Amino acid sequence: MNPEKRTTPARIEREKTLALERRKILGMSAEHALETIGAHPHPVTLVQSFTEEDLYLLVHAIGLDDALPVLALASNEQWEYFLDMDIWPRDRMDQRAMTQWLDRLLKADPDRFTHWITREKLEEFEFYLFHNVEVIIREHDQDPSDFGEGFTTEDTVFYTRLRRPPDASDAEKNFMEERDQFITDLLKRISTFDYFHFRNILMESSAIIPAEAEEENYRLRNVRLAEKGLLPFDEAVGVYQPLSVS
Repeated sequence: MNPEKRTTPARIEREKTLALERRKILGMSAEHALETIGAHPHPVTLVQSFTEEDLYLLVHAIGLDDALPVLALASNEQWEYFLDMDIWPRDRMDQRAMTQWLDRLLKADPDRFTHWITREKLEEFEFYLFHNVEVIIREHDQDPSDFGEGFTTEDTVFYTRLRRPPDASDAEKNFMEERDQFITDLLKRISTFDYFHFRNILMESSAIIPAEAEEENYRLRNVRLAEKGLLPFDEAVGVYQPLSVS
């Protein structure tokens, strides 16, 4: 038996203590809960012992931007649950919500997030890039001036430009500026982290079939939530159907 999995009186006592602490924190005010987690002798263990569902509610109660210290302590699986819950209104990925969540996680733990988004969440990330970044791979006989304005490059081969709707409102333009800064910072981090992987990501993101990619990402999201007892909307709504007398 794995020693880490062996049930011992000390382990049972630690789990009971953690359960009691979690119950108290969930009953606290948002400000007090945040202070209690920060003052805990083992905050990582405490935060990662929360179920994804409880931590999701706690983070929203604290406030998404105020909860960055808690997000920094959360596990990759807990991060994944936050995205699964908040970026899929019905069966379409919300690009604005995706941007906001990725930006928060980047601020919470930049190094771990960069590795996580480019390894464990690569398919969703490439789909996100497809909608937000235009990629051109220059041929040896092409003149970059033919690509138009706004393209940037680090190697004179891969040229990128952030997509912008031509008729964006003032509110959308403000959001686009925040999105542009986030994507620029993240792509720079990825290229520094692993430049060859960075080039592969750009190439793959420009070649995906968006409808198929979105459908597959949505399917995997539903599988993960179904394992927690959360059914897709079209199935869960059946709970509210009237029942016959029989």
